[in-house]
Amino acid sequence: QNRAWRQRRADCLRDACAGIPEDENDDCVDKCVSPKCYDEIYAAEPLEPGEVDRKRRNLFTTCTRNEQEEERKRELEEKRRAAEEKR
Repeated sequence: QNRAWRQRRADCLRDACAGIPEDENDDCVDKCVSPKCYDEIYAAEPLEPGEVDRKRRNLFTTCTRNEQEEERKRELEEKRRAAEEKR
């Protein structure tokens, strides 16, 4: 994962999920890191504390990567437009 994702995850661990034991906080952290991807992958059947589901973890990781790529493209497009407007 990239730096922005790691920072977002660290923020979630420090803030929203601070009171949950580390071996039981995946559900909270995933929901905090990407509510959209969490809803797509886990909302219908949330993980139990400590549960590991590799298939859904891979789906979630792919979803967050796609989300980050879309965000990056959007930011680049905004910068491009701003530069064009200055001309």
